[in-house]
Amino acid sequence: MMKKKPQIRKRILKNPIINTKNLPIKKKKLTSIGNLHVQASFKNTILFLTNKEGNLIKQISTKSLKKTTFKKNTTYNINGIVFKMNSFLKSKRIKKLNIIIKGTAYGRRNIVRNLDRKIRILSARYKVLRPFNGCRKKKKKRR
Repeated sequence: MMKKKPQIRKRILKNPIINTKNLPIKKKKLTSIGNLHVQASFKNTILFLTNKEGNLIKQISTKSLKKTTFKKNTTYNINGIVFKMNSFLKSKRIKKLNIIIKGTAYGRRNIVRNLDRKIRILSARYKVLRPFNGCRKKKKKRR
């Protein structure tokens, strides 16, 4: 595989004494957008970080913390997961997130609450299998 040569801009200086080397063009840093999928069950909580297209970048679960014993879905462990995810987001320079939450366990609220304040949340969607009590059902007729 051949390496691509960086684009070079010639710099012309008025003073001939200063060295006139070719300097590479600096590219602007783009803020990248990621999707954070939260799968919160009663036994475990898993975080998936994907890019816009849906390709997996990072997966963290409570089992990845080495401090956990038999109880994985506690608030202490969930805070540890979110701390790991915050440090990963800083290293990858992801500043905007779409959050997609699945499941009914209490860990889902702690995850959104403990995300870093610098990370901007664009949207938060709940994909819950059971309804949040929805509409009231019709009364059955007596016969």
